[in-house]
Amino acid sequence: MVRAESKESLLVLEVARECLEESTLSEWSRFMEDHESSFGSDEEHRFEYTEIHGKFLEVVERRISSCLERNESSVRDFYAACRGLRKQSDGTVETFVDLMLLATDYAAFVDLMTSRERRTYCLELLRAWRRELLLGGPNKK
Repeated sequence: MVRAESKESLLVLEVARECLEESTLSEWSRFMEDHESSFGSDEEHRFEYTEIHGKFLEVVERRISSCLERNESSVRDFYAACRGLRKQSDGTVETFVDLMLLATDYAAFVDLMTSRERRTYCLELLRAWRRELLLGGPNKK
């Protein structure tokens, strides 16, 4: 379970909770399902992939920004907190920061978009991570 003691860790924990809420994960899943037909198995990346990735980033950033506004913080505050906490982390914050980078990384996004199996696996890992780290155990919803 994430232990939040400082203002920075509370902020990162709140953003993590927002990003790992079932409604957020469902929104991301629906977005990917709605756009999966645009992605082929060919090796060439079309410009359309970049446009879809940009739209996905907007979805992710809207969730983060909403949470930051409720906590009277800025994106700058959030990234500063992530950098500081990542260095002193027990691995929990580091995992979340890496997760956020993965969610917004173009190559990782395209990889997920070209495989329904990988997307499903990734979303299940996120749900398990949420249960384990944020809710206190595997039997919690």
